[in-house]
Amino acid sequence: MNPSRLTNALSICIAMLLSACQTPWGASPAVLRSVNDAAQQDINRALAQMLGASKVLVDANPLIHSPLLALERAPIKDPQGELMQGLNLEMPEVFRLEIYAGKCRLVQVKTGQNRYLQLATCQPAP
Repeated sequence: MNPSRLTNALSICIAMLLSACQTPWGASPAVLRSVNDAAQQDINRALAQMLGASKVLVDANPLIHSPLLALERAPIKDPQGELMQGLNLEMPEVFRLEIYAGKCRLVQVKTGQNRYLQLATCQPAP
């Protein structure tokens, strides 16, 4: 086999393997149909579990328009409201909403952890 063809074939195989790691077979990007209090609590609970936090409060409305949600840590402030920490170089945590096996789930992109949402309804992303 020609070395350039072998290189191209290997590149294609690697790209296919990497893309398979991003979204499991059968999973498709999703958006929320709507956000109500129950869905909001369901999403916050799933995020808290995946982040190992006791409580997470985020607005789920962006998931109506996009399957991706990026979360940054809230800056720490002193009693006067001034920032107590320096420049934060920590990357945001990214989560992906998807439909898998007909169910809505939230996936932590970095770790692959996922939680099925019981009270939120999803539809395929546009």
